[in-house]
Amino acid sequence: MPERFKIDLHVHTDYSDSSGRLEEIVKVAVEKGLDGIAITDHNTCEAAALAIRRYSDRIIVVPGLEYDTSEGHLLALGVVEPPPMGLNATDVARHLHGCGALVIVPHPNIPLIGFGMEGLKDLGPDAIETRNSAMPFYGWISKKNARLAESLRLPQTGGSDSHDGRCVGDSYTVIDADSRKLSDILQAIRDGRTRPEGKPSPLLYRARLMIALIH
Repeated sequence: MPERFKIDLHVHTDYSDSSGRLEEIVKVAVEKGLDGIAITDHNTCEAAALAIRRYSDRIIVVPGLEYDTSEGHLLALGVVEPPPMGLNATDVARHLHGCGALVIVPHPNIPLIGFGMEGLKDLGPDAIETRNSAMPFYGWISKKNARLAESLRLPQTGGSDSHDGRCVGDSYTVIDADSRKLSDILQAIRDGRTRPEGKPSPLLYRARLMIALIH
C-alpha cells in the first residue's frame, strides 16, 4: 500500500542565496506538517549533503540542486554532486539523467530563469514545477504551468522556492510513494503519482525576489 508524503521540492539555504539556515528550515517544515524537503541550492549540493547527515532522522531529505544555465534554471533531485559548471541546459539534463537524477523544470514561462515550450523540446524533463510560491501572479501562472505540463504529458510538482526559512512549505508536492526511501520517492515522481498544492508566499517577499532577479 503506497504511503502519502508532503514534500517541498524546492528549498534554498544560506549555502546559496537564501537567508534560511538548515536548522530553521527543518524546524519550519516540521511545524507546517511536511514529511520532507528537497534542498536545491543554486549550483551546489553542500547543504543537501549536510542535511542528510544531520536531519534524516527528523524529516525526509531529498538531495538536489538548482542549476543555472543561460537558457533557464533546472532542478535536479537525487544528486549530492553538482554537474560541471558552464554546461548548456541539454548537456546538464543529459549529465543528470546519467547520474540517475530527476530533472524538473522549475518556474517555467518566467523571463530570464524559466523555459518556455520551445526550450523544453530537447531537455526531456521528468516533471514540470507548476506551483512555485515565489512567483508573481501565483494563481494565473500555476494554471498556465499546469496546462504546459498537461500538454507535454509530464508529472506536476510544487515547491516553495523559499529564500527565507519562514516560507518553506508554502507550496509542496503530495507524493504517493511505496516507502519513504529516496529511490521510491523519486520513482513516484517519475510515475506521476504527484499532486502540487500550496499558496503564494507573502507579496512583499515575492516582490523583493523579482527586483533582485531583474538587477
